[in-house]
Amino acid sequence: MGRPSASGLIKEKERGPRLRNLPQRRSATALRRAAEGESTRTVVIALLANIVIAIAKLIAGLASKSTGMLAESAHSAADAVNEVFLAVGLHRDRDLAMTGAIVSCGGRDPNLSAVAVPVVNNQGELLGALTVSGLINRFAPAQIDAARRRLIEASDKLRSKLPRLSEIDLGEINS
Repeated sequence: MGRPSASGLIKEKERGPRLRNLPQRRSATALRRAAEGESTRTVVIALLANIVIAIAKLIAGLASKSTGMLAESAHSAADAVNEVFLAVGLHRDRDLAMTGAIVSCGGRDPNLSAVAVPVVNNQGELLGALTVSGLINRFAPAQIDAARRRLIEASDKLRSKLPRLSEIDLGEINS
């Protein structure tokens, strides 16, 4: 392989930073936006806006004794909580984009750890996941990293062998 041409270098700079050198599981735009924190900034702005709106509606509802306005305030507060959930999801998504895997240590059960990687076909369609889990006291960071690497290798080997979603007969699976 030779050196990339000058035009190739310019195109690489225009695309922005790459998070990992894996087969792309996301579009280049999604990876660039994640790297630049664009989605996080949007979520923070929406969270702050929802909080301000909820407070304004609460004040208006209390001043006017309007139950409808108080209900709207509660609705805006719920929207703010949804933004928090979205921020958590973005954080976990960034973990997936950076490492190719999701790691959970005590998330659902304080005694369990797990590593999961997506299984996609050559078209980038999600077909499932590969997961390894174990007791948290026996699943140290070194074992987690080894499991992550092996799962990613297994997922990448499956990638070219898997059909398109449209080629899968779900009738056979369900019967």
